[in-house]
Amino acid sequence: MSTKSSIRSERDNETRTGFHLYEDIFEEGCVYLKLEGIPFEATYMPVSDEVPANPSVTLRFPMEWAKKLGLLKNDAEPTVCDTPTVRQSKE
Repeated sequence: MSTKSSIRSERDNETRTGFHLYEDIFEEGCVYLKLEGIPFEATYMPVSDEVPANPSVTLRFPMEWAKKLGLLKNDAEPTVCDTPTVRQSKE
């Protein structure tokens, strides 16, 4: 039996991409975000004794998915992250 309680999810079967935002019924005050097939970059900043700080995680992913997650309004302008990278070969 699953203890997940879905908050929001979306999946594109053609591109095999999607997300699932959910909570675990036994963990109050926490949510989980699962990204499937969505390109992203993650940066983790650990805590050190020399520089006291809270650990943080930064995720970078296309605005299209931020809109689907409800993080941005649908009329937000596209960015470089939303456009495909074109690599030119050296000849």
